[in-house]
Amino acid sequence: MFILVKEVEFSAAHIIPGHPGVCKNLHGHTYKVKVFVQSERLNHLDMVIDFSELKRIVKEEVKRFDHSYLNELEEFREKTPTAEIIAMFLYENITKRLPVGLKLQKVEVYENDSSYAIYYP
Repeated sequence: MFILVKEVEFSAAHIIPGHPGVCKNLHGHTYKVKVFVQSERLNHLDMVIDFSELKRIVKEEVKRFDHSYLNELEEFREKTPTAEIIAMFLYENITKRLPVGLKLQKVEVYENDSSYAIYYP
């Protein structure tokens, strides 16, 4: 089994309504997103997928979040934009865009170096 990892960043603000602490206030993060793509086989170039192709796919999915107020986005009308929900949203959307034969193993969303969420089905 091969696993390829791609990391991208985006900056955004959010609030966590109902949070008992300071996260109920408007605040921002420079989020780091790591995606893990697995494959049993390599393609004709002996790659799982070209890093630049994976980067394009992931960046297209996170661009809607970059420099935004997440709570106002359609994606988060019914869900709070926590790291957990962002990771799930990205997993669901990136999975649909991967070439046949590749599996998105998991998505990690970091709010900082020591606080992050992992989503995998």
